Amino acid sequence: MKIGQVLRYTAKVVASPTIDGLPNWYFETRGPDGTGWNVVRLDSGINTSAVESKEEERIPFLAIRSSPHRFGSSSTPWEDVHRPDQGFSRYFGDAKPGEKSADEYLGNNRMLDAFILQSGDHEDRVLAPPILVFEAVPHSGRVKGQLMFHGLGVITKAELVVQRDEKSKSTFPNYVFDIALLDLAEENEELNWEWVNSRRNSSIPLKESLKLAPTSWQKWVASGPASVARLRRNVITRSVVTEKMQLLSSFSEPFVIAGDYNQRIPASRQPKQMVALLDEVLQGLVVPTAGHVDPPLIDHIAHSSALVSRISRTIPATNSEGRLSDHTGVVVKFSRSN
Repeated sequence: MKIGQVLRYTAKVVASPTIDGLPNWYFETRGPDGTGWNVVRLDSGINTSAVESKEEERIPFLAIRSSPHRFGSSSTPWEDVHRPDQGFSRYFGDAKPGEKSADEYLGNNRMLDAFILQSGDHEDRVLAPPILVFEAVPHSGRVKGQLMFHGLGVITKAELVVQRDEKSKSTFPNYVFDIALLDLAEENEELNWEWVNSRRNSSIPLKESLKLAPTSWQKWVASGPASVARLRRNVITRSVVTEKMQLLSSFSEPFVIAGDYNQRIPASRQPKQMVALLDEVLQGLVVPTAGHVDPPLIDHIAHSSALVSRISRTIPATNSEGRLSDHTGVVVKFSRSN
């Protein structure tokens, strides 16, 4: 599968290569012929396939799935951030309002275990599972049933935060994970699922399966966390860094840029030149108001990565007293990420 590719993910398992004109998730992630392995499911926020091995204890991969159509709901009141062109994802863990603590959720535990391994020595990094990042996206009028692949990476930060459920107004602890998405340029932006299958195969030592891994993953295993900056994916949209971008990158304190951008993010029908300029200005920034907010926003809030943000609510353009504005408003709450 390729970065940016949309795959069809249906509730019913289908074996055909395509469904509704899109690559079929179950076909793309199928096990080797004759293995009889269970299909890979992405029904939760944090997913994996268990492997029983007498030689070594292993988690072959962790696949996280963001569902923007659920953001702001009681089941997902927070918003994940994905900026694959800058090699960055921020994912809020699986905790929900209730009696359990954040580390009592299996998905959070597996992410924390992966973070420990990825932060360890060479032997730990050989065992460490890659983080595969997916986002549910609409397609052909369907809100559900499609996944976009954003890439694979390693966890660079895990932080325990307190979130508020807007429906019940109760607070609860959860983990937020920052993920560095690695460069796949040498693989033509494609993930070879044969590598993932080799990690699922208990008869193949993980050191052996490493030979099938992307070049950036092999280099990360060899060199460790210090190599993340040079191995991070970075799509260069322009060869010249503008004076404005130099000014933004020079700020040492957290900052927020809010206003009437008069543009949808991601683009819908905007001129290509306008899209390119906006992408240039926002490079390296987090835009919590981007994505599948209902209704789509043209007023936006961007901020530096030193802040954690989430959409609290939107403000309708009209109310019982009449028209307030020709734009939909939005309320975004911030906290420091360290």
